[in-house]
Formats: sequence, structure tokens, C-alpha cells
Amino acid sequence: MPPPPKPTEKELAELRKKKATMVNMFKNGVLVVVHTDEQAYVAEKVGARGIIVGNDKRKDVDNKTYIAAASMTTVKDVLGAVFLPVFGRIRQCHRVEAQMMSACGVNGIDEFEGMAATGNDLMPREAYKVPFIKGVKNLKEAFEAIHRGASMLRTACGVEEDVYKIHEAATILRTIDEEIQTIATKTDDPTLKKIKEYKESTSESLVDQVIKNKKLPVPILADGGIMKPMDAAMMMRLKADGIVASAQVFRTTEPDRRIRSLVLATAHHKDAKKLASICEAHESFGPKVAAI
Repeated sequence: MPPPPKPTEKELAELRKKKATMVNMFKNGVLVVVHTDEQAYVAEKVGARGIIVGNDKRKDVDNKTYIAAASMTTVKDVLGAVFLPVFGRIRQCHRVEAQMMSACGVNGIDEFEGMAATGNDLMPREAYKVPFIKGVKNLKEAFEAIHRGASMLRTACGVEEDVYKIHEAATILRTIDEEIQTIATKTDDPTLKKIKEYKESTSESLVDQVIKNKKLPVPILADGGIMKPMDAAMMMRLKADGIVASAQVFRTTEPDRRIRSLVLATAHHKDAKKLASICEAHESFGPKVAAI
């Protein structure tokens, strides 16, 4: 399968514009990680803005479980079940999986840092017609991801999918914001040296844009096993642009109502009174995790 042809500068500009329009749809919204088309349908029904088809767990010849990219069969089933934008999850920097996922008709591609990176990060993301999501842990990684073609970012919280890591996600959001405010307001020698390093490793115009606007030029989503409305609201207050809801929510009782509570908490994160009502309702949903 050949890689996408290299677009002209005019075509690149058009692609960037289309991708930016699409990813802005997810601001103040929730993307839900799913593993079946039925789960995707539930998420769509209760107000999710988008779907991420999560990692596929398979058995090797020794019957040991290993993590692979999202199943192409599942991706196609999900695409046929919902009208929402669908992102397929692939191994980090895996060009062939990216091409296959794009050929399946996904609306976007999520590179999961929990699966071993393959080769160096020179994948021509900008040449693809769909946006890429990349996980990051600090401003340096955010600059590098954007410079290499990522249209949207999310907090990178470890090697396991959907593990509850709210503290780590919050720390990443705080770290990125503090680093942005530092380079935007301070002119001491260490800060100027850091700015120079950012520009040399990525793009001068990108760094200048962040310094001028005091924010990233692309949305960043909070990811880290989020299942509770109060956690979703906290992430939004820490300047996340949206939320990635954990697939673990489908192991709970009443997953539809739980996802709905995340959607409402994300939308009303500034209103403490509404949040109290949403969280009170969330507490009435029964046992947190259903028997497996």
C-alpha cells in the first residue's frame, strides 16, 4: 500500500483548514473509547461528540495477551453503526496501520503511546486527509507533535489503555499551562534558552504563535481513565478543551447514564450548582463496576 502522495503547499493549507474545523467540534465535548459497535451506539445516543475505537487485545501462540491496533472489523462495524466522527487507534508511528485505518474510512487516527513505537517519528501526518491525535506529557512534546502534523493532542498517561490516572492527567495539563505562561511572560536567560531550543527543534512560527496567544494552537483533550463527572469538570477547569471517556465505563451499571453525566459535566464545568446536581445523580447509578 503506497503512502499518500505528497501534497502541494496549497493542498496542505486546505487540509490544515479542514482538519482544524473538524477537531474544533470536540471542544467542550466528550470522545468515548469503545470496543464494539453497540458501545459506540450508546455513546452517540447520550451526546458524545466522537468515538475512538480502542486497542484490540489478542492472544499469541503461548496464549499470552498482547495489545494491538484497533481491529479493522470493529472499526468498520462502528463506522456503520453511528454518524459521529470515528477515530481508529494505531500503534505509535506505524505508517502501514495509519494507511490501513485511513483506507477503512475513519474520520481520524489516534496514535497510542502505550503500544511500542515503530521506527522514528517521520510519518507524513500532514499528507493524510484525516487528523491525527497524539498523546503528550509536556510542552516540548506538544510542540514536537504539532510540528510533526498532529491536529489534536491528549494527555499521555502511561502504557495501559483506560487505566484510572486522573492525578497524572491533571499534572500534565498543569505542566503544559505553566510552561506556556513561563515562555510567554518571562525574559530571563533560562527561559530565553528554552524558547531557542523549542524553535530549533520544531518551528519558530509555531513557538511565536503560542507565546503570542498564551495557548496551544490545537485542542488538547484530557485522557486518563476518566469515568466521573467531577473529574471531567476538573480537567476542563485545568484548561483541557475536551474529555476522553474511558471504555471502562461500559463495565459499569448504566453506562449510558454515566456517559451522559460526563457530557453534562464537561459542558457545565463552570457551574458548581449544576455540577452538584449532576454528581448527585451519578451517585445513584448503582455499583461502580458490574460483575465480569
